[in-house]
Amino acid sequence: MDIADLIDEYNRTKRQKGEPVMTQRRLAMLAGVSETLVSLQAAGYRNITEAQERAYLRILRVEAAA
Repeated sequence: MDIADLIDEYNRTKRQKGEPVMTQRRLAMLAGVSETLVSLQAAGYRNITEAQERAYLRILRVEAAA
């Protein structure tokens, strides 16, 4: 899971008119985790738990692969 790519795709294709741009900070806030954790996960320094992955995918409106 590449967080930066998912955020970029969200901003380019899924963000609604008038909705704020998605950033790592906004994703962290919406997922209930720290911005530092999201940053470390995006850089590959921390693992993403299944619960965090589900939350990120839900927030970024990504269909989970079967």
